[in-house]
Amino acid sequence: MNYLPIYKRLIKEYADDIHTHALEPGKQIDSINKIMLKHSVSRETAKTVLSHLADEGLIVKVPGKGSFVAEPENIVNKWGLILPMYSSNMEELIYKLTLLADEYNMELEYYLHYNNADEEVRLVSSLVQHGYDTLFIVPNYNEKLTSNFYSKLRVSNSKLFLVDYTMSGSSFNYVIQSYDLGVRRAAEHLTRNNDGNFLFVKDSAWSSVNMVAESMIISLENYALSQDDREVFSVNNHHEITRKYIEDNSIGGIICYKDIDAIKIYDKLKKMGFNFPTDISLVNYGNTELIGILDSGITAIDCLYGDMVDKIRLMYNSNNEEKEQHVVLPELIIRST
Repeated sequence: MNYLPIYKRLIKEYADDIHTHALEPGKQIDSINKIMLKHSVSRETAKTVLSHLADEGLIVKVPGKGSFVAEPENIVNKWGLILPMYSSNMEELIYKLTLLADEYNMELEYYLHYNNADEEVRLVSSLVQHGYDTLFIVPNYNEKLTSNFYSKLRVSNSKLFLVDYTMSGSSFNYVIQSYDLGVRRAAEHLTRNNDGNFLFVKDSAWSSVNMVAESMIISLENYALSQDDREVFSVNNHHEITRKYIEDNSIGGIICYKDIDAIKIYDKLKKMGFNFPTDISLVNYGNTELIGILDSGITAIDCLYGDMVDKIRLMYNSNNEEKEQHVVLPELIIRST
């Protein structure tokens, strides 16, 4: 951030403090003179910082009194869904939540933060500020980067639900799926079908740490330990998979993180002469339309987004002051050629 002009650095610092509620709604922000003294900048720079924050709707200028952090706007009939990615799985979640929003005469809008923690914080703060009735957040895949923000976040009159996965011990309502159980069910299926070791295919497109993928690999490794004769291997993408790799590492079962990877691997291995599921078995984590349409012998873990949304409906209707935290148990959908 040091390469930014001083006024942009200051705008970001004050905006971050407002987003994380280090500067709370209604709190007076530094005046032009205080900004000048505190940061050793010119009057023009200080004025630029406050003007930009005001233009962004983060502060309100009150003549004769100073500038204050803006209070949240009145609640509007909108739901906001904040996602780290767009995928077949996320598309299913968007669809289910859109149907639920219709039940309550709400408009659902979704936003992508592309696994960017800073953008996630900005989006959450912005939607709270604009008075969205409810926020649904699928956190970035390295939640350590936002845990401090959520520990301090106040959502005013809005509601906030964490969805799909989250760190344990969250102070918010959430509905998540048990990735550990999903991986175990996938591993048990692979064990029943084939001898040999397990291969986990990551998603190389992700930036930063992917805590979900890492936790899934750990679950797979724990299961493998209970089997005595199984090992776990992983690759960053399907391009690393060759006949030599499969044979050298005695791979008998593959778990994919994305449906596109599963389909490409299935096609690649079929062309190499492997038969499914007699020679090798393949499981995709997600029972997407692509996997279902192909019906090609790719077994799937169904994330049960419909069940998640049913739990969300219950929480939305609840007046319980205690936080509600639900875990959905994924199902195994077996397909064979």
